[in-house]
Amino acid sequence: MGHNQTKRGSDKKQKIQNFVFKFFTLIRLNNETEKEYLLSQGTNENKLLIIPLIVSQKIFKLVENNGERKDIVYLGNVTVKKNLKTILKALGEVRKTKPDTKLHIIGKIIDETVILAIKKLGLKDAVILHGYMVQNEKMTALLNSMLIYVNSSTDEGQCVCVFDAALCGCVPCLPKIMSFVGVFKDKALFHEVFDSQQLAKNIIQYMDDPKLVEKHRKDCIEMIKRDYSKETIEEKLQIMFSRIK
Repeated sequence: MGHNQTKRGSDKKQKIQNFVFKFFTLIRLNNETEKEYLLSQGTNENKLLIIPLIVSQKIFKLVENNGERKDIVYLGNVTVKKNLKTILKALGEVRKTKPDTKLHIIGKIIDETVILAIKKLGLKDAVILHGYMVQNEKMTALLNSMLIYVNSSTDEGQCVCVFDAALCGCVPCLPKIMSFVGVFKDKALFHEVFDSQQLAKNIIQYMDDPKLVEKHRKDCIEMIKRDYSKETIEEKLQIMFSRIK
């Protein structure tokens, strides 16, 4: 199972992966979109199994009647491929009509240029850096106070942070990459990876449409509990191991 999506960044790398996959017995995938893509690349369908990672429902859960949610959150370490600069530009656009909006970043800042971008865009008072946090009740409480989870990664495998935030009631604004489009489908709002304007529009749409928020929140939680539980994934893993001769 790859850490990133199965679509490589260049034709040369894709051809190398396609060749190497000919020698694999089984390939574990995160979602249906990855499978469809590999089939289009000529990979044998009998090798492909969709078995995502388990998402913890013991730590991350919705807290009912938790007060008003209004802010945006990004959860995960901040690297170059996470593309926080697009999120920051979108935040600047949102604040033109929603001036009190803040972005909370939970995770270690590895891409230090993000700090410079915050200052350059005049968002120092609009961005709250929480740093790395242990996955516990404190993090769950913080996520339960947020309205929207944002991500604009250039590529991902299975970004568990999106699922964690969704279980806590954060509705997702996600980039149009196969890791997200093929999973969240009609349960999130999508934008092109570097399109800060569309991301800003999606954020504002959620803020102005509580019925849409409620629907996406409910649908996301139901989907994760059904398809990403310990029991569901263990059953699929048993099937996978039974096929290894």
